[in-house]
Amino acid sequence: MFAEERHRIILEILKEQSRVSVLELTKILGASEATVRRDLHLLENNGNLKRSHGGALLKSVSTYEPLFSEKTVLHKQEKEYIATLAARHINDGDTIILDSGTTTLALALLLKQKQLQIITTSIDIADILGESHAIDVILTGGIIRQTTKALVGDIAVKSLLQFHVHKAFLGINSIEENCGFTTPSIEEATIKKTMIRQASEIFFLADSSKFDTISFANVASLKEGHVIVTDKKLKNSSKNRYEKCGVVIIN
Repeated sequence: MFAEERHRIILEILKEQSRVSVLELTKILGASEATVRRDLHLLENNGNLKRSHGGALLKSVSTYEPLFSEKTVLHKQEKEYIATLAARHINDGDTIILDSGTTTLALALLLKQKQLQIITTSIDIADILGESHAIDVILTGGIIRQTTKALVGDIAVKSLLQFHVHKAFLGINSIEENCGFTTPSIEEATIKKTMIRQASEIFFLADSSKFDTISFANVASLKEGHVIVTDKKLKNSSKNRYEKCGVVIIN
């Protein structure tokens, strides 16, 4: 068995059961302990797992999410930079979806002079863009999730399903090679998945601290070929590693 195949099997096992021992892997892979330990060492160096005594663990999965007010001051310069890059991909006449989040809020502030139709799950974004005579704003209904001030639930999903747009701009909590795009909230993951289905192009807005982390609920795979807009702090080695998974990274 080639090393790449062993690595794929190891990561699939960890996704299913969160931990595995060296002894288990020697039996499953038909490889020596020395080979398995070398594989685990390499995968740990690549950020895929965490080694433990006698085996390996899936990297910790986060269900923690800061409050919207706390997020506003985190990585503020990076978010403004990301918003500037993202705005360059929005043209007069576009129909777009804006997810609820602090980076998409920064993007909304740059769009007031454009001729657009915008659908959003963010009350704050709707309030800001509602002042513009150039933009038609559609605010979905739904339940307000206090942590992020996002509209979620069946009403929000049904509202989004009525439209198809050119582009969607989504915030995301975590990006990791094997788990893809993830977020702490199942409700928000459902909304983001719906937004992805209803848009021709998807742009994830994420500062570099979001890479190599995993949150609780799956949103999308890297293999789907979406665009990630991030900041200059993302190392070229990381950028190359993620682009090999199928995404396009703009920074």
